[in-house]
Amino acid sequence: MTKPSKTNRQIQGMTLIELAVVFAIMLSLSSLLMPTLKKLLTHAKNVHCKSNLMVWAKVFSSYAEDSDDWLPPAYRGPDNPALSWMQRIDIVMEKKLKDYQYGLGNDFGIWQCPENELQAYVGGLGLGERSHSYQPNGWDLIPLYLSTKVTQHKFPSKLYALYDGMYYRSAPWANDGQHTIYTLGVHAVRYAHSFGYNMLYSDGHIEYFNDGPLLYRGTYLGGTGNDSSSYSNGKSWYAY
Repeated sequence: MTKPSKTNRQIQGMTLIELAVVFAIMLSLSSLLMPTLKKLLTHAKNVHCKSNLMVWAKVFSSYAEDSDDWLPPAYRGPDNPALSWMQRIDIVMEKKLKDYQYGLGNDFGIWQCPENELQAYVGGLGLGERSHSYQPNGWDLIPLYLSTKVTQHKFPSKLYALYDGMYYRSAPWANDGQHTIYTLGVHAVRYAHSFGYNMLYSDGHIEYFNDGPLLYRGTYLGGTGNDSSSYSNGKSWYAY
């Protein structure tokens, strides 16, 4: 067998060295790009979540148009106490709750935030990400966002409608002032987007917050207790 010449061995050796150098450069670039790629992915999921909320704004609007401007009650409506707002509102949605399959990895459409990988079904009344990605501003027949007439909202640009959460209704009178998941209501916010959350307002616009926990209704200022002027943050929670 003819041995490779010295020149050929040098060429082969240089090629292997070059490959090793290229590989090392690729590893270095990869480590530098990973944080950027992660940020881009996080941003994309946040945009997707906001897109879901934009569709939700149209769903609420469609329901109100078909219901003499009324939004559904969160639960225990006078016509049928057994129905939640989720079971009522799907009347204006193309896909009904009963048509979704149970289990992880299923496509739950606008019911699921892309940052929620634990969701296994929709329409549940329990607390947790297995059944919820968003929660509405509503509690039974209290005039929050749900259970009210959209045409009578006093401060629609400030009134909370729907936000990242893991319960089927909100208790704006309960908050521990921290980014914690405690029991119900404001405690159940999902701080999934870079420790922040997305908020849909009654007028249809959406905002992203990551500067602190979602505020509860605030200090009692006097009044009936169920109106926007009775609390320091009442305009954000109460419709009238």
